[in-house]
Amino acid sequence: MNEWHGAPPLQRLGIDTLSIAGYGSASGNPARRQSFIITDEITHAQSLEEFCGAWQQHPPYRAGDVRFKRWLIRRLAETARQLHNSGANHRDFYLCHFLLQPGYENGQLTGSASQLFVIDLHRMQLRRHTPKRWKIKDVAGLHYSSMDLGLTQRDRLRFMKIYTQSDLRHTLAQDAQFWRRVDRRAQRLYRAERLRQPMANAPVAQSLRSASTLP
Repeated sequence: MNEWHGAPPLQRLGIDTLSIAGYGSASGNPARRQSFIITDEITHAQSLEEFCGAWQQHPPYRAGDVRFKRWLIRRLAETARQLHNSGANHRDFYLCHFLLQPGYENGQLTGSASQLFVIDLHRMQLRRHTPKRWKIKDVAGLHYSSMDLGLTQRDRLRFMKIYTQSDLRHTLAQDAQFWRRVDRRAQRLYRAERLRQPMANAPVAQSLRSASTLP
């Protein structure tokens, strides 16, 4: 799989992603031939990892900033659900593989004026149905890559509710094993990363186990 094959299915789902402008290959020797694609530039965009990383020092607390954070959580959960319901999985589903194109209304950053693009599709897989283990891998990637952002338990529960399209009481009862496996995998990734960076200050990840309701 590469972006050439991965982008069109996402576009058909209404997921913002790379727009392919051209495709080609270099070298006349088939054994050494290298292919490449040309994509339209996503202007004025930044990595979602970089954007959200600022929350560590400046958490969103103003009403408009909190609304935008909730919009991001909704878009991530909806994108994951659409991807998996279509039979696809990304395999590298981390915040660094999303590009945020921010938009403003009356000087305020808003979801309605912004776009979130999924990129780096070269390892994406397409099937009739997405196996549960690949769903877990994708969702755990998002969970892991957001662990240091100061997200609240309610933020994570919000993601779960939107991803499953069901009320929290139901998903925590019926999908408990799924979410436990997501959390275990994310925790393993997080611990492995801390071992690679022994001097890092690793905060305790928020628990996913709660039956609280959302507003």
